[in-house]
Amino acid sequence: MYTRGGPVRGGGTMPPYLSQRVNDLIDKGNLGEAVTLLVQFLEQPERTQDINGQAAAHEALGDLYTRMNKPDSASSHLINADALYQRLGNPQRSSEVRQQLGQIQLQIQLQQIQLQQR
Repeated sequence: MYTRGGPVRGGGTMPPYLSQRVNDLIDKGNLGEAVTLLVQFLEQPERTQDINGQAAAHEALGDLYTRMNKPDSASSHLINADALYQRLGNPQRSSEVRQQLGQIQLQIQLQQIQLQQR
């Protein structure tokens, strides 16, 4: 299960062709392939110590895992993206990522309440 929410986010330096390919895969329901593509992309900025690219990849993975209803994985990637954006001195992106994190935390709390009520 996933939700369509427009293009996958990744506010750093993610190449347009990659964003387009990931969004095409999402539209076709190939979420596993989209994750694989983003993980492969993440390896490149990690090797070159491109912090902006790393932040973009983590943000995009966080967004994708959110769509896939995997809040724990989404949170992990968004926490990484937030830390990287803060390190870059990009308060706007950091704030946007923290906002998404807050929504995920609410989703996790709701799921926990629902489990307790069963």
